[in-house]
Amino acid sequence: MHIERSTNDNDPFIAFNSLWLDNYSYFLFDNLEYTSPIIDHIGHHIFNKYVLSKEYKIYLTQLRQSHLSHKIFTTKFLFYIATCSSFFSSFIICEINDLSYTTDEIIQYLSDDYLEIIHVHSYTVASWSKDLLGCITKLIGVIVGCCWWNSEEKTHMEIIFRTEKIAFDHVEDLMRIISHEPFYKQVKKDRSNDETILVGSILTLSMLIIRMKNMHLLSRLNATIRNTILSIIETAINDEVVLCGYGVLCEVLTDEELKDLKMADNICNYFLQMLEDAWNLIKKQYKKIPMVLLLKGK
Repeated sequence: MHIERSTNDNDPFIAFNSLWLDNYSYFLFDNLEYTSPIIDHIGHHIFNKYVLSKEYKIYLTQLRQSHLSHKIFTTKFLFYIATCSSFFSSFIICEINDLSYTTDEIIQYLSDDYLEIIHVHSYTVASWSKDLLGCITKLIGVIVGCCWWNSEEKTHMEIIFRTEKIAFDHVEDLMRIISHEPFYKQVKKDRSNDETILVGSILTLSMLIIRMKNMHLLSRLNATIRNTILSIIETAINDEVVLCGYGVLCEVLTDEELKDLKMADNICNYFLQMLEDAWNLIKKQYKKIPMVLLLKGK
C-alpha cells in the first residue's frame, strides 16, 4: 500500500483499502481466534507506517480545533484517523507482544492529543458530523485497547491519567458525550455502528479509570453517572453494553444503592453465559477478560 504517496486526498484506492480494513477490524474484534501471520503483518505495518507517521500526528492536531470544516474529512484523513486507529485497536487486544513500542510509549505518543480532542468536542456533541463521530469513536477505542492490554499492570494508565484531576476531568468529558440521547438510542444488538462502539468503549474506559484511581472528587459526578447510565441500561438493546453500564455503577454506587438496582433476567443470563464460555476455554478468558475479573464483577 502506498497511500501516503497519493496526491489525491479522495483517491478511490484509499476508500477501497479503508472498507476492507474496517470490515476486518470489526470481525477481528469479535473473533480473536482468527488471527493469522498475514493479519499480524498487516497490523504491524499499519502501526509503524501510519499510526506513527507525521501525517497521523498532523491530523490529530487538526482534530484539536473546536470548529472543524467538513472539508478536512477527506478519504485520506479518515483512513489515517478512523480506519488505522480502528484496526490497531482490534489488533492490540490480541495481546501482540512484539510491537516496536511498549504500551507506555504508545500512550505517551497519543495522550496529549487524545485528551484535548475529547475535551474540546465533548461540549459540541449535538453538532457532531458522522465523520467526526467515527473519528472520536475510533480514537477512544485505541485508548481502551492500550489500557486494557495487560490491564493488571496499570503503569500505562498512570501515564495518561497521571493525576486525579486529569482522570476526573476525562470521566466528566466522557459522561458529557455519552449522555447525548441520540447516541445511546442508536445502540444496536451487535457492534454494527459507531454509536454502539462509542457507548461500549466509553463505559469500558470509565470503568477502568474509576477502578484505577481513588477518586474522591468523583462523588460530585455520582448523580450524573448514575442517571446517565441508568438511561442507557433502560434504552440499549445490546447486552454487552448494558453489562458494562452495570460495571460502572458497581464502581461508583454504595452497597445500599446497588441493592436497589434490579438487573434484568436477560443480563443475568448473559453474564452466566460469559462465565460458562470462559470456563470452557483453556485460558479461562472471555474475549480476553480473565475469569477472575468476571467473578470479581469487574
